[in-house]
Amino acid sequence: NNLPPSFNLQIDSLIVSDTLLFTTHSIVQSIDWTKGNIATLDVGGTDKTIHLLIAPNESANLFLKVTHSGIGKVSWEVPDGYTLHWLNDYPPELTNVANSIDFVIFYYSHENKTYYAGVKYDFRDPTASL
Repeated sequence: NNLPPSFNLQIDSLIVSDTLLFTTHSIVQSIDWTKGNIATLDVGGTDKTIHLLIAPNESANLFLKVTHSGIGKVSWEVPDGYTLHWLNDYPPELTNVANSIDFVIFYYSHENKTYYAGVKYDFRDPTASL
């Protein structure tokens, strides 16, 4: 199925087991999903390009926690032969507010070499502005 997602993402609960959490630190973030299905990164004052460099060895659910320590923007790339479909066919503009957290959720189809993606925006502490 090559149709992009057409509805909003809602997470009521999440349990993840037997996975590897890894973090990358640079202006170009290359993610190797064979190392695990959860990754974290920080976006400071510099814009970053997220390159989904190495796909998992099989179809998988993938999670990327993006912490914003600054107001840098994020762009996305996949290797030739792979596709990245965003919810409603629109690449997201992440929260871009210091001290916020966004979660990018991917479903990777090994058969189609396609990432289907959506974002849950702004997990800041609601009491932080009080």
